[in-house]
Amino acid sequence: MRINWQEMEFAMTDLDTLLARLRDQPAPGDLAAIDAAVLDELSRRKAMHPIGPGAMSIAAACAMAVGIVSTVLPSRPVDASTLSPFGMSPALTPSSLLDAH
Repeated sequence: MRINWQEMEFAMTDLDTLLARLRDQPAPGDLAAIDAAVLDELSRRKAMHPIGPGAMSIAAACAMAVGIVSTVLPSRPVDASTLSPFGMSPALTPSSLLDAH
């Protein structure tokens, strides 16, 4: 497919005409062979078994063990402190400075 760049300004203003011209052009020759190439690659990858069911079972068991161990083992308590998003202490916020004591 070739685009005439001199007509691009016209084509961009009339999208229906551009799409109709694209529809009327013949499909590239390589497009007909793409189905066979994709199916061949899929069958080739299906024939390869890089990870078997045994390896997946071991990975699942390890993940479950790590999850159980991390839940059972005690961890040290975390002290959550409140932080102002702008780094100011709450005593210096405008709402507290406007308080008329």
